[in-house]
Amino acid sequence: MLSRLGPSPLRTVALLMASLALAGLLVTVRFQASGNVLPGWADLLLPFALALLLVTGLRLGWARFDVRRPASTDALRTAQPPSPGLLLSTALLLGLGLRVSLLLLLQPMASSDTASYQQLAAQLVAEHRYGVEGARAYWPPGLPFVLAPGMALGLGTLGLTLLYGAACFVLTAYGLWALGSALGRPHAGAWAACLLAIWPGHVLCSTLTEKELLTGGFLPWLLLATWQAGTAVGWTRLRLALCAGLVNGALLLLQPSLQLLLPLAGVLALLLGASWRRVLVVAVGVLLGTALLVTPWALRNLQVLDRPALVSSNGGSVLYRANNELANGVYQPRGAIELKGGGEVQTDAQYKRLAVEWIVDHPLQFARLSLNKMLLFMGDHSYGAFVVFKRGGVELQRHAYLLTRLLCTLPWVALCLLLALEVCRPQRPSGQSVLVWLGLLPLLYLLGIHAVFESGSKYNLPALPTLLLAVQAALSRTSGLGRQC
Repeated sequence: MLSRLGPSPLRTVALLMASLALAGLLVTVRFQASGNVLPGWADLLLPFALALLLVTGLRLGWARFDVRRPASTDALRTAQPPSPGLLLSTALLLGLGLRVSLLLLLQPMASSDTASYQQLAAQLVAEHRYGVEGARAYWPPGLPFVLAPGMALGLGTLGLTLLYGAACFVLTAYGLWALGSALGRPHAGAWAACLLAIWPGHVLCSTLTEKELLTGGFLPWLLLATWQAGTAVGWTRLRLALCAGLVNGALLLLQPSLQLLLPLAGVLALLLGASWRRVLVVAVGVLLGTALLVTPWALRNLQVLDRPALVSSNGGSVLYRANNELANGVYQPRGAIELKGGGEVQTDAQYKRLAVEWIVDHPLQFARLSLNKMLLFMGDHSYGAFVVFKRGGVELQRHAYLLTRLLCTLPWVALCLLLALEVCRPQRPSGQSVLVWLGLLPLLYLLGIHAVFESGSKYNLPALPTLLLAVQAALSRTSGLGRQC
């Protein structure tokens, strides 16, 4: 279905992603040097326009080189690669070794949201309750639910972090390989796992129990189950859709902002000509699976709050802090108006109303904020360095810290640029676009979400694994699904 979009939309999307990443790198450096002052229109549009021209020029040159590429280069690219099993095994051994070694070496302290989730998990174990008065449903419960069993078994912070980081990496690596294999490109999935194994930002984040690691681990499985449900027949379709719903439910308990990912994918499938009966059956299965996991927590919220709240009650405050007179695109501790008193759900609804009113009354300011958020989202991938060396108590000299942040971000920008160059190749395999689109879907969705909500380098981390898979699929030279990468 996704292949019906053809090459032109994919090339346009990849061009915009690469331009945002390249311009975002420059804007992020200037933004942070200015003390997080919201840039003016010229400071946002000029870098983006220059990046767009540069990437367009590079694509033209790359396409010409692709046509005139020496025969020796073709021989190298068509050489028999290692088996997917060997690549995946290498990725697992290398990735686990790096993560365990770095954790034992650095042992950073948890801070901010990560520390809060650990405290909530400890509260579940010790007191058998969740949250405090005024914040009984403020934090999504997914990560505390995952951490609590380890704490109940007596694991200390180091052991819990080691187990969590290793499990997230293994889950993600296998998910990439499984998704690539399901679409006939096991080598693409295995190579993506290899890159993830040594990806500096992901390795650094694995020294902490970061929620984004688990979110990124679930996304390939969600795409896999949904894709297989959409292509299956009979009752198998409903069973696979139910599995997709269970994964979706787990993701919603972990990160409620992902609740529109599958509905939008269903709308997209209909627009691309999919049978409404097929989409309906998949939607029913997904809804059932999601409800199995989310409904118990929603009923708990109704009981403790006396008001309905599906997963959490923080959406309104987060939305308002990201859209008011004081907003600059990244996290702000408070907005221009701070509400006090009232119920948790009622306050959340008031914040949502204030945010919508501000957006409607200030459309140009909102557009400027959104552009800045998109540039910051695509142009910075250094959250791992920030959370370990800036917030985690691990000492590092300023110049070394800045260099580490740059070394974390440059591979991300290069990845986006490589994708833009590769999808412009003439005579690309027809089946190749399917996996590329699937791999890009989480990134495009999160980019849209964080163009409205607060942005920053941590929010693109869940989309990293599937972006790696999209790039590996774009590098593929074989034609059709079901062929070796």
